[in-house]
Amino acid sequence: MTSGERRLAERLEQKLDDDYLLWYDVAIGPRHLHPDFVVMHPRRGILILEVKDWSPKTIQHANKQSWQVFIDGMLKTQPNPAEQARQYAHAVADALKRDPQLVHAEGKYQGGLSFPWSYGVVFPNMTRKQFTEGQLDQVIEPHQVICSDEMLEKVDAEDLQSRLWGMFPFMMSGVMSLPAT
Repeated sequence: MTSGERRLAERLEQKLDDDYLLWYDVAIGPRHLHPDFVVMHPRRGILILEVKDWSPKTIQHANKQSWQVFIDGMLKTQPNPAEQARQYAHAVADALKRDPQLVHAEGKYQGGLSFPWSYGVVFPNMTRKQFTEGQLDQVIEPHQVICSDEMLEKVDAEDLQSRLWGMFPFMMSGVMSLPAT
């Protein structure tokens, strides 16, 4: 784990209720993609989080497709972290759609997951002000981001959870549960 991933893991363990499930760096789908975090809540759905330990100083250029970032002293081109998280979220959704108990059996949404899913990015070394001043809100939707000052130990649990679930474009009704036996 990077230091930012460790900090997020600690914060999620501290601030999320007991009915949340959390996975870190699990292989997903046939390409064995590894999202940083998969967060599941039975009433909310599944959220994929990509953590980037980048600071404003390390980011040289950012657009909707790629970012130029100094990593280990070298300028590297990386995919936009929101796009990376989106691809991971689709891989998770596609893997889950293989289970008929998790999809709509009929109707308008037939074959689609019967619970919401979404994705977001966490910047543990960048404040919301730095994110906005760096105009990163032009290349990643601000509601899909959690910044360092929004995941401090002193942050209220409800505020952090609200940020997480604000990443969903819409909410659906229903509850995930164990199948009837």
